[in-house]
Amino acid sequence: GGGRAAAALEGAAAARVTRLLAQGGALGWGPFALERLTPTALAVSVTGSPFARAYGGATAPVCHLTRGVLEALAATVLQRPRPVRETACAALGAARCRFETVDDASRAPRAGGEMGRTVSRAPRAGGQMGGTPRPPNSP
Repeated sequence: GGGRAAAALEGAAAARVTRLLAQGGALGWGPFALERLTPTALAVSVTGSPFARAYGGATAPVCHLTRGVLEALAATVLQRPRPVRETACAALGAARCRFETVDDASRAPRAGGEMGRTVSRAPRAGGQMGGTPRPPNSP
């Protein structure tokens, strides 16, 4: 869905980014802020992510849906696929979630808090985001 939304946007890169971030806010994904947009880089932050709030305390970033949409957006506005990494997450205690493109998916973390890899855990049953009491794809 994020890829379709990003591809459907028209106009200059900054205008497309601004519109998609506004759409994310209107969907209830939190207020987005564009921190950086260059011909090769995109950095975005979001305050009050419902994904981080619903997940609770975590040991790794949890806003995978937001990251995926921003990765699709980055591929569209930067005119080539670029990995996006969640470099701060409210589920880890950060004030806001922050996402930025990286040059290479295997780039080592920088000093100062960038997280290198994403580790997922199984969804919790009955969570605020609509979890189910049974594993996905089970009868």
